[in-house]
Amino acid sequence: MRLFASAAAAALLCASQAEAAVKTWCMNAASTSPATVPADWSNVNTIIVLSAAADGISGATDGSSGAGSGGISYITDTSLLTPGGQADFNVGVHNGAVSSTGASYLCKDHSANCAGITGTSVIVGVKGASGATGAATSNAVGTATGGSAGGSGNSTHGSGGGGGPPGFSALPAPGSAPSITAGNAGINGTAVTSPGGAAGGASGDGTAAGAGGTSSADATPGTSGAEFTCTLTQGGTVTLGFGGGGGGGARTSTSHPNGGAGGSFGAGGGGASGTNTAGLGAGGWIIGIYQPATSTGLFAGSQSLTGAGR
Repeated sequence: MRLFASAAAAALLCASQAEAAVKTWCMNAASTSPATVPADWSNVNTIIVLSAAADGISGATDGSSGAGSGGISYITDTSLLTPGGQADFNVGVHNGAVSSTGASYLCKDHSANCAGITGTSVIVGVKGASGATGAATSNAVGTATGGSAGGSGNSTHGSGGGGGPPGFSALPAPGSAPSITAGNAGINGTAVTSPGGAAGGASGDGTAAGAGGTSSADATPGTSGAEFTCTLTQGGTVTLGFGGGGGGGARTSTSHPNGGAGGSFGAGGGGASGTNTAGLGAGGWIIGIYQPATSTGLFAGSQSLTGAGR
């Protein structure tokens, strides 16, 4: 058992620990790659990525499908990032099919090995959604939860709602896994009364989805999530979370209302029939939660305050 020489030393230890509050480091679609790793980054960390949803489907004479949602992947206690160094990344944006724009991933360095989610420098990542299919976990790096599907359309009723992404209600402690719940699939057009569109699916943490449109009104966008605030790599803060799926547009013989957009973040857009506009999917984000390196303090090897003041 290590003893402190004075009460002042013990007080200094407590002050050092108090200063070591948990910090966040995040990127969204507006962030520019490469990111600078925080100078006080430590190996006590959790990094979580959310990929992008797809856009709702349109163009069918009958009801169209809603879009699938993004997925999540995470890692804990990685030692592959260099404090103060640079790290390439991609934050997924909405798109109608799988592509590099839909995936979200973070790399350990700034190199040519981060051109896509299968790059050898990727330390955590997950694909984006593809059409009505939620984000797949194939080629994911880390512990991944896939996205949910968009609802199918129906010729008598209307278009399907967008899928809701997986989610969690609170950020985990550094080094701990997030408590993730899968998102809800968009409702199928067969589940609504004609004429009308289907509702989207709620996110895994319960963020509300948009309602389906009626014969004379567009569908409702999903609610955007605002579960936590984090510090952007380029400075400032941003509020992030998980959105609800957009509602699907109705299908009638005289009108084809638009689909609702997916709520930010990760939620699928609602479908729309005919030539009307389907709802756009929502993009993803990357967040790191870490215990600053200064948290070791001047007395990292101390195990007890017993004997302080002797």
